Amino acid sequence: MKRVSGLMHEYLRETNSRPVIREIKEMSDTTVPDDLPIRAKQGGNWDMLDEPTQRLRKSFKFDDKFRLVAFINEVIEYQDEISHHGKIVIEGDKVTISVYTHRVNLVTEIDMEYAKSVDEIYDDVEYFSERDSFE
Repeated sequence: MKRVSGLMHEYLRETNSRPVIREIKEMSDTTVPDDLPIRAKQGGNWDMLDEPTQRLRKSFKFDDKFRLVAFINEVIEYQDEISHHGKIVIEGDKVTISVYTHRVNLVTEIDMEYAKSVDEIYDDVEYFSERDSFE
């Protein structure tokens, strides 16, 4: 089974991307759901920002550097896997991630999938860090 990002990359490679981008920009009102911020299955909210470019943003706070580094490593590995990269800012014990589709300067389905996956990575890092501290 292919990920949405893989299908999107294949489609853009096989077609002339200029008309595709024009179509996406014309559909901009329908590409972003009305129910944002996105709520991942465990309630993680991503903020929808419109200035200077439409994007999703969320901050994650960590109790220790081990968890922070594990989270960053997993996010970077995920980004490389799907060839879609967000902006990652580390400030002390806080990591802020912003993401949007640069080709169209909008939030698209791949960004929403990215947000959901990053929330799952955070949950996994927290779960395994807590579990390992009890053993």
